[in-house]
Amino acid sequence: MEAKNFRIGNFINDDEVNEGFFKIEEIKKNSQGNDSVYYRNGSCMSIDVEPVYLTGHIFVCLGFKQDEIGYWTKGDSIYSFVDRKDRGYMLVVSDTEYKETYIKCLHELQNLFFALEGQELDADSMISYCS
Repeated sequence: MEAKNFRIGNFINDDEVNEGFFKIEEIKKNSQGNDSVYYRNGSCMSIDVEPVYLTGHIFVCLGFKQDEIGYWTKGDSIYSFVDRKDRGYMLVVSDTEYKETYIKCLHELQNLFFALEGQELDADSMISYCS
């Protein structure tokens, strides 16, 4: 994946290491001029980064609750997400307004949450529970 898709604080998988999720601490060019992401105890070129794909389990770990019709909502937020299977999770603004915005990965959810809510999605607590 390209480094421009990520922000510091996003969670990723490194396809070179199979030890769970990693939180990006820095994004910069390495000594060879390649875009690289740096995380605690390691780094990798952005091309080697694998996303963390969203699942219901990850939504639960992040504090989202699922209602009786399948919408995932966090706290009092007016934004929800509903699973559209192969298309990903669709952003729902209210019961009557749908946006053609689909996300499939945790870093996309983190970035969208920040854009909509103006604050970071607290994903640190999910590391030990979900990874």
